[in-house]
Amino acid sequence: MLKQSPLTWNSAYQPCLFEVDSPSELTNGTYATATNVGGKLNFTSSTFPFIANFGTQFMIAKSGIYQGLHKIISMSSSDILTDSIYVGASGPIQVTGAFPYNLKISYGYPAQTNVLMLKTNYRPDGRNVTDIAPALAAMFEIKPPVLGFDENYYTHFRVGIEPGSVLQSYLDSSGFTVESLFGYNSNANKWAVINGCLTNAELEVLISGGGAITDVPPVFNSCSQVWFTNIIGDRLFHNLFNGGGGLLPPNLGGIGFMGIEIDFIVS
Repeated sequence: MLKQSPLTWNSAYQPCLFEVDSPSELTNGTYATATNVGGKLNFTSSTFPFIANFGTQFMIAKSGIYQGLHKIISMSSSDILTDSIYVGASGPIQVTGAFPYNLKISYGYPAQTNVLMLKTNYRPDGRNVTDIAPALAAMFEIKPPVLGFDENYYTHFRVGIEPGSVLQSYLDSSGFTVESLFGYNSNANKWAVINGCLTNAELEVLISGGGAITDVPPVFNSCSQVWFTNIIGDRLFHNLFNGGGGLLPPNLGGIGFMGIEIDFIVS
């Protein structure tokens, strides 16, 4: 299932965590017992179909005292010897393979026609949590803004599993899809990102309050000209206020506005 996913709007320079948890279907109902083989932890079961078919280098114990990631030394259809230390007997443990995969990030506006791949890694606790923020930041160029909606300062993106990965191959052979197992549609689930250094909490206030950002750097202030940034629908909207009466909320088409632009220059 999808355990952690991006927000509706995200900052390219704040953590943006993506995590899918291997659901029980991927284990094929496999439970194992822990045995001692020369001081090493050995998992014994009637069968390990996910290991035999896809020869992964690591496996995951999903519960008990051995919960986490284990490096495989050798394996057969009924035994998996790991490099972990045997510390004691344990009851039935649900296990699965640690299937390698990369994330496929599609991005662009209005269509997500650009693609980049992001390598993922399993942690010692068996979870695969990926911060996709560096990849989001790499979507943008560092250049001055232009008048109007400027897709270099915001974009939409989707996250899927890279075709041809070990995980995707296992899903295909088992008759499963990412949508059925992880509970989200990589084509329909779409998020947005801002090329700016404000926090995600500030973004949430901006979205829920419908206000404008005027005091979150970087913001232009010169000769009474102040840039206001708004989120309007699924796009980023910028107003240039030119007046000496102080900071006012945007009033589209109102007196004192010289143009429309996008803010957020990365320095």
